[in-house]
Amino acid sequence: MEFRILGSLEVVENGRRVSIRAGNDRALLALLLLHANDVVSSERLIDELWPEDAPQSAPKIVQNAVLRLRRALGNGRLETRDGGYRLEVADDELDVSRFERLLADDHARAALELWRGPPLQELSAYAFAEDATRRLEELRLAALERRIDEDLAAGRGPALVPELERLTAEHPFRERLQAQLMRALYADGRQAEALEAYRRARRRLAEELGLEPGPELQELERAILNHDPELERLRPPAGPLPAGRRRAWLLLAAAAVAGVAGAAAFLATRGHRSAIVPPPNSVAVIDPARARIVAAIPVGEFPGAVAVGRSGVWVANPGDSTVMRIDPKRLVVTKTYGVGGAAADIALDRGGAWVVTGLDHTLVRIDARRGVGPVLTLPATPSGASSVAVGGGWVWVGSETVLRVDAATGAIRSARAGCCSSYDLAFGYGAVWVAEHDEHVTKLGPESLRVVASQRVGELELRLALGYGSVWAAGTTSFGGTRPSVVWQLDPETALPRAGFPVGYNPKQGVNYTVSVAAGAGGIWVTPANTRDLVRLDPRTGRETARIHLSRQPAGIAVGRGRVWVTLR
Repeated sequence: MEFRILGSLEVVENGRRVSIRAGNDRALLALLLLHANDVVSSERLIDELWPEDAPQSAPKIVQNAVLRLRRALGNGRLETRDGGYRLEVADDELDVSRFERLLADDHARAALELWRGPPLQELSAYAFAEDATRRLEELRLAALERRIDEDLAAGRGPALVPELERLTAEHPFRERLQAQLMRALYADGRQAEALEAYRRARRRLAEELGLEPGPELQELERAILNHDPELERLRPPAGPLPAGRRRAWLLLAAAAVAGVAGAAAFLATRGHRSAIVPPPNSVAVIDPARARIVAAIPVGEFPGAVAVGRSGVWVANPGDSTVMRIDPKRLVVTKTYGVGGAAADIALDRGGAWVVTGLDHTLVRIDARRGVGPVLTLPATPSGASSVAVGGGWVWVGSETVLRVDAATGAIRSARAGCCSSYDLAFGYGAVWVAEHDEHVTKLGPESLRVVASQRVGELELRLALGYGSVWAAGTTSFGGTRPSVVWQLDPETALPRAGFPVGYNPKQGVNYTVSVAAGAGGIWVTPANTRDLVRLDPRTGRETARIHLSRQPAGIAVGRGRVWVTLR
């Protein structure tokens, strides 16, 4: 069976199209394909299909759509698991997977041949499809840029000029395309037009964005002015890089990962410096496709946790005891809520946010429409309430133990005494995941509140993220007197480490051991300790695919609404 989303949604078996009912059935199938082989909760499916006001019958509509999809796809391909659904898709069955594999293997031209038109074009009314289309179009452009680099290296520059003139008109701020147009014009003996293309790009960047061209364009202009002989021998970069040069050096280190023996050599990459320098106490907005800061939004004092959901982007500011809500489209703060204490962590549900206030020992509910209330008093502990998560119909609070809170009644039940002193919490794969102060990641059964599995990983303050079929725990480990940051990939069934991926260490920037992590938008996003960088890892290989210099000390990360959001202090 073949699944196609690089164009209109199609399912093909033995050369014949499989009929899929229009509307919610096709939208549901597209959602499951975008999360192929992962369990997608019923709650999330409803949120994605009806982002504003889901009908009361939404769960039944989803169930009926699942039944029809099962009949159409057959072979037990769509299974119910852990309160959600999982669509089994082999790597060679989904055109997006084939596209990404061809691109990774430097077959850009063959990858582009898989495209049949705008992706998911008949589902444009759904917000999730719009976000997916934007991401996929960015991948297509990256492949197109690589194919053009190959053509330039092969001496086909003059023939590329009309195509590049059209592309630069459609994407005037994409500096790599501008550079390719300049090279093509120069290769065609049109030096003056190449320089005019640079001046035109510079004017537009300055007038519309207040920016100067990046180093690549500036160096290319100088090379053209000087008739640099190296210009004729320029070769394409190894992959789709952001505008501006990226320099890398090998940093060899042994990664002593619990349960994973041996040493790992890893690549530490100097962070790409964005033209936007965020101010203190702000949220950096990252375009994941370009790996670049596209905006910085001032927020409250000493911002920490950040969360993204249907009601917006929410930021906890422990320094001034506030929570702020950001409009993800207009990129402005639309509401500020006082929560009466230092907002230590925040988690979202359909209608708003839940906030814990650390040593003030409260759990505060914020309704996106009605405002603050109620405020629940939590059991007092020396370390306070440090983390909060939502899932399985409950609110989960991390403290000296794990607390399960009934959102409707406020009733509180705790795990057994001595269990799971929590630094961070997450809910997913049918379990509660706890990053404990004793450096264990522990899996709890949500009904029994008993330990299902526990594994020691890393040292100091671990952070958790769930996605891509794994649990991700980011922290530090000891090596040679330093503490390199590492991301551990854990099996969601056993909690045992599958792999560990070092993400670097900078001993020159203090002793901040805090590491943050989030999963989504095409990668695992990490802020390594003692750096001001944001690193993206490939969730399949653990390979570093981007590093962005943030200029400020990062605190929290969240992924959603087509962006990566990082709080900066």
